[in-house]
Amino acid sequence: MQASPAHVYGFLASNKGFQDFSPYKDADPNLKITLSGPEHGVGSSFAFEGKDGKGTQTIVALDQNRSVTMQIDLGSMGTPVQTFNLIPGAGSTTVVWQVQASFSMNPVKRVFGLFMDSMMVSTIERGLSNLSRVANQAA
Repeated sequence: MQASPAHVYGFLASNKGFQDFSPYKDADPNLKITLSGPEHGVGSSFAFEGKDGKGTQTIVALDQNRSVTMQIDLGSMGTPVQTFNLIPGAGSTTVVWQVQASFSMNPVKRVFGLFMDSMMVSTIERGLSNLSRVANQAA
């Protein structure tokens, strides 16, 4: 995207900023979001409830203008961790969005895990497109 890592980082490191590009809001216009904790930084959090479920997302680690790591709590569905890595370029930033989840030895969850990438790809692509749009507009 045509924005500096510092500018993109501002959206990612904030519970309010995440809402500006959230792909989940596109998919569910009735998604209920409740912000909590500080607006920026570690502990910045929000709860969500919508057609696809409910849970929380909390920033748990930051590397200034380089990465933001968030813990997602989906209750019985698990606690995936997502990380946004920012790679600076000449007048641009490449954002790599990674999601990791542990399925332990539960056979049902392990089978579900085989399909996770294909299930999430459109959401991540939409989120990155939204992030690029808002970051470029505000730059």
